[in-house]
Amino acid sequence: MPEHLVEDVMTCGFLGTKDVLNLGSTCKKLWGISKRNLVWKKLFKLKFPYLLNKSLVITDGSNTLVGNHWMDVYHQTNLIIKALNEISTTHNTNLQLDDEDFETLLNYSKQFTFKLVLCILRCLVDKPRDLTTTYYANKALVYLKCCSLTEEIKQLVETPDPSMTLLMQGAMLVSDWFKVQTDIDQSEVKDFIRTSAQLIRDRSCDLTLLQAANHIFQQNFSGNQQNYYDISNSFIDDVIKTQRGIPITLCLIFREISSHVGLNLHPVACPSHFLLRMTNPGGHKFIDVFNDGKVQTFEELGLKEELLKTTTNVEVLSRICRNINAHSKYNNTTDPSLAERVLNLSVLLEPTSEIFTSNFQNRAERLKFLFRINKNLHTMLEDNTLVGEEFRGVAGIASRDRSTNIIKHQIKNEGKEKNSENKIQIRSADENARVMFSVGTVTRHLKYGYVCVVRGWDNYCDMSVRWQRLMGIPQLNDGATQPYYNVLVHEDGSERYAAQENLEVLKGGLAVEHEEIGKYFQSIKHDDGKIYYEPNQQLKLEYPEDMAHTITLCQQ
Repeated sequence: MPEHLVEDVMTCGFLGTKDVLNLGSTCKKLWGISKRNLVWKKLFKLKFPYLLNKSLVITDGSNTLVGNHWMDVYHQTNLIIKALNEISTTHNTNLQLDDEDFETLLNYSKQFTFKLVLCILRCLVDKPRDLTTTYYANKALVYLKCCSLTEEIKQLVETPDPSMTLLMQGAMLVSDWFKVQTDIDQSEVKDFIRTSAQLIRDRSCDLTLLQAANHIFQQNFSGNQQNYYDISNSFIDDVIKTQRGIPITLCLIFREISSHVGLNLHPVACPSHFLLRMTNPGGHKFIDVFNDGKVQTFEELGLKEELLKTTTNVEVLSRICRNINAHSKYNNTTDPSLAERVLNLSVLLEPTSEIFTSNFQNRAERLKFLFRINKNLHTMLEDNTLVGEEFRGVAGIASRDRSTNIIKHQIKNEGKEKNSENKIQIRSADENARVMFSVGTVTRHLKYGYVCVVRGWDNYCDMSVRWQRLMGIPQLNDGATQPYYNVLVHEDGSERYAAQENLEVLKGGLAVEHEEIGKYFQSIKHDDGKIYYEPNQQLKLEYPEDMAHTITLCQQ
């Protein structure tokens, strides 16, 4: 049989990979065909059609993924998706994801090509097969990228860099740190820097280099006076795209472009402002890039000399981090993941930073934050060991011994919960006869008007007496004896515990947008203009009879 027909048989879609390998083991000729790159590329397309896009295929001359043979890529992809499915089907939905959940994927990222693992996860996020796979793929993507960025930032902090050649790289790492769910194209930034530098060279024939740099830069860039507190002003890639920024990011871009034409400028972290310093035989000149590139002498600035000293890479990056934190508070941003990233980055940058608050204060703030969200217990234990009593009073944290006991108790309880099965709610049981709504039903709160989807229920209020008093439960008509529902709220992304008398089935179709949707539901269903959600495998085990009831409610 001609070899191309053998290839067609192997890749027709009726043979599994084991069949192809078994066929190849019958003789030398078939063995050679079964190992061909083209055969495995076709098998990959058959098995993982949803993974084929430009971000996954990274050409290297042989048109394979990240320089690997397609057979290796096929098996590695299979293992990665299997590990991801393992997380989604075994993770206890009542617990936070932690390092242990991603341990297998982290090991694969070290064994295989790291970029391959990220590409596969990115494709699963961009081309979702179901909400749950997308949810856990996104969580894994963020976790692995944070692990990689942590090592890069640590290396940058520990690398001596008196000429500050790594400053722009550090600023890009900060952007990556806070925009970990997106891929920043650093090649675009580098191309822009090179193009701008060439424009300065072309213009410097009739101007000094500094004048030419100022002229070219100010033609395109300006301070973002109208939206000064927009967080994107602190991200180098965003500032280059919008050509609007705040003093520190404009100075970094100006400095990087200028360094390509031979100008040696030093960053100066003034109080509430940021400048660049240029050393001349006649004295220092200070460039205010934010204010039209105004050039001033030391005397013209009128500031004390100690306020105009040059700063270091880590101090500049720490200041960007502080800006992000301050601007998010100014905008009343309540995103806990952003707050957590600010605190984690501040601890990473602290070892050599003099301008940023002390390491112990940073750790105290992080410890207080983690106590509030009850997350990352082992990080809490580490911070609690290092934070002295003198920092606890300011941060409002209990003593070390008491905090240690609380954290260890939580770790012990979490271990028990991991080994225990979630409570199974049988709708047809007599004690659940009053439960009106079911998992996946989209409802509206009668008092506050928010739209939400039910992700769990109890046949009575399963909260403490103190919580019930605080929430005014005794004032409700049916009090704590009526069914209560765990709901994911569309409007503000919160999760609430709502009384049955305050809910009604939403009339009309509105998809609930919530970052935790995929944790509980695998798909969204449309039925005659109405919407409901199909529980994933884990939630179906907890509420085995709810899906049929949800469909009935929707049809009614």
